[in-house]
Amino acid sequence: IERVTMDDPGVPLSADDPYFSFRIGTNEELKKFMDMKKDIVNGGSGVRDAMMAVEGPDPWIEELIRKYPDVPSAYFVRAILRARRLSSTPALKDLEKALELFPEFYEAFALRSEILRHRHDAPGALQAARRAVELMPDYAEGRLALAMAKFEENPAAADSFMEDLAIARALDPYDEEIFRRERVLRYQVRGPRELGCRFEAETPHYRVMTDISAEAAKRYGEILEAGWRRYTAGFRTDFVRPNARKPRVSIFYTAENYYTYFDILSSVRGEHTLGVFRQELNEMVFFETPDRTDTIQTMLHEAFHHYLSLLCVDTPPYWYNEGMAEYMSAVEVEGD
Repeated sequence: IERVTMDDPGVPLSADDPYFSFRIGTNEELKKFMDMKKDIVNGGSGVRDAMMAVEGPDPWIEELIRKYPDVPSAYFVRAILRARRLSSTPALKDLEKALELFPEFYEAFALRSEILRHRHDAPGALQAARRAVELMPDYAEGRLALAMAKFEENPAAADSFMEDLAIARALDPYDEEIFRRERVLRYQVRGPRELGCRFEAETPHYRVMTDISAEAAKRYGEILEAGWRRYTAGFRTDFVRPNARKPRVSIFYTAENYYTYFDILSSVRGEHTLGVFRQELNEMVFFETPDRTDTIQTMLHEAFHHYLSLLCVDTPPYWYNEGMAEYMSAVEVEGD
């Protein structure tokens, strides 16, 4: 009888070794785990997309780990599922266990880096990504994680993280996500100035850029600060993440320039939107609508998403995140 192993070329994890796979007691359980791992890791990349989906943990993987608590790739799979549920603390604990069992599990280091970056822990993300690349220098996902961690630490250090992105793209030239991120960060470094946003105003909590006028940059900065005071009046400010970088706020005079910039940073024009906050890039983008009241409400809605990102380790549930942003934006701003 042929014994199934996890030595499957479709899911090339470094922890896929008979030494670990033989610990799973039955052929049926091992095959089911292999199929699940292939779907989860290959179906959503595992490392870079884990934070984007919303699926919950599978009860079967919980039972498998309970029965066989010394299989590192099982913890890696559960970490992905937990990260998709936006439960980063349990996910990090799973990765810690996986690395305890197999210290050279470089995919686990890369996923750890991505999760820590989403938690704005740039030093931790850098350390984990560097360890992944140290263990496997030609691991494209590790190079991508390293580039994104460097960007999180210092968005101005373009030469360093763009070099890692170029290496990642050379290692896997057919990976569309690596190409997309390289393009996004290249334009993110340039910012909206190429589309005419040459007027700037800096406030205590925001960096505003616009193509409208210097007066408009100043006015919108004051409105955003009024919103900030509204947020801090309703939430405990001692939870705000210390030393957080000010977000860039890009405000366009025309919807077309907004759609163009939206397209550059996300590959879609975003014509169904009036504004956006991209937490990964620490940037809010808007355009002036015919009714400036609508513009202000959109700004205060997206600005609250930014404020909440300073309070929460993980992104809150959609119903809370959107509901509270809409509630907090329904204010009138008079004077300052």
